[in-house]
Amino acid sequence: MRTAIQMRVLVVSVMAVVVCAAILGWLQYRSLVQLEIRTRITFQDDLVRAAQAIAGEVESDVRTAGTAVLASFHQEDTNGDVRDLARRFQEVQRKQPEIDEVFLFALDDPGGISAVFSTRDGADRCT
Repeated sequence: MRTAIQMRVLVVSVMAVVVCAAILGWLQYRSLVQLEIRTRITFQDDLVRAAQAIAGEVESDVRTAGTAVLASFHQEDTNGDVRDLARRFQEVQRKQPEIDEVFLFALDDPGGISAVFSTRDGADRCT
């Protein structure tokens, strides 16, 4: 009889340990899932902020480069020879390799609207 009581106590004790371990395991699993979700959201937010900061820096760099280039041209430059403009454009492209194309529009050109386009391959005037 004593063995039967000891066996019941042992079974109840084992069951209590298993139930407690299962509850703790379930709580830990939920905690890890919530931590993963928070970590993912934080990572995505950090990534968005970093991308916005990089975009702002790139925009600032492009504005700075464009302002410096545009400041070197004057309204009367549009009446000049295409070859002279092409040389100036190529000089700009050499100094600032991030610039792929340079173009200049003259809306008040005596011959009408004209534009000069320059790429690494050369320049062309359109009227």
